Amino acid sequence: MVKNENYLVIQGWMIAELKLKGNELLIYAIIYGFSQNNQQFTGSHRYLADWCNSTRQGIMKNIESLIKKNLLEKKEVYINNVKFCRYRTLDINVEYLQGVNKVDRDGKQRLQRDVNKSDKDSKQSLQNNKEDTIDNNLLDNIDSLLFMEKWNKLAKECELSLIKSFTENRKKKLSELLEKYTQEEILETMFKIKNINFLLGRTDKSNWKITFDDFLNEEKFIKILEGGYYDGFKSINKQKNRTVTKSTTKRKYGF
Repeated sequence: MVKNENYLVIQGWMIAELKLKGNELLIYAIIYGFSQNNQQFTGSHRYLADWCNSTRQGIMKNIESLIKKNLLEKKEVYINNVKFCRYRTLDINVEYLQGVNKVDRDGKQRLQRDVNKSDKDSKQSLQNNKEDTIDNNLLDNIDSLLFMEKWNKLAKECELSLIKSFTENRKKKLSELLEKYTQEEILETMFKIKNINFLLGRTDKSNWKITFDDFLNEEKFIKILEGGYYDGFKSINKQKNRTVTKSTTKRKYGF
C-alpha cells in the first residue's frame, strides 16, 4: 500500500527524451530509482499496480512495452521452483542523469541536461541528491511487501499465523538480516520451513509453531538456514529406531 509520505521523482528527460507517459512513465521512474549503484527493482507487480492505480495484468503489459523499447531489462530468478522477476533500467539511460552528452547516429548531440546550481547553503551534488531517487521509505516498503506476501503464502499453506502489518521492529530485524544475507538466501530459508515438522507443530512432543517474528530472529534463522532442525530430527529418529530394534529383539528372544 502506498503511504501518504511516499513519493517518487519523475525527471524531465523521461518525458522529453524518452517520450514516456501514463503508467509507463510511473513504472519507469520507480524502477529507475532502484537501478542506481547496480541495484535492481525486486518488488512485486502488485506494488507497482498500487502506485499506478492499475491492475497486475495492466502492469505486466506496461513492463513488456518498456522492455520492447529497450528501456528496461528483466532477469528471472528461480528459488525452490518459484519464479522471481528483477527489473532495472538500462545503463545507457542512467547517463542522462549524470549530465553526459549522448550522440545520435548522425553524430549530432542529442541532449545535455541543464543542472540547476545548488543553493549556497547546500553543497550536495546532483548525483548524491536523494530527491533524484525514490524515498528510502519506499525501498523499505518494497522489501516489507515482498516478504509479507511470501510469508503469508507459506502461512496459508502450512497453517501458520499470518502477518497483517510490518512493524518498525520487524523492519529493523529484516534490515539486519539483509545486511548479512541476500534476499534470495532469506527467501530460500523461509521456504525450508514447510519441510520441518517441528516448526509446523507436527510432532508428538510439541504443537508449537514458528511465527514470522521467530523467523526474523537471527539465531533461529541461522538454525533453519544451516539445517539445524533437520539434524535434530535425524538424531531423534535414529534413537527411536534403535529403541524399537532393542525392544523387538527382547521380545524375539524372550520366549
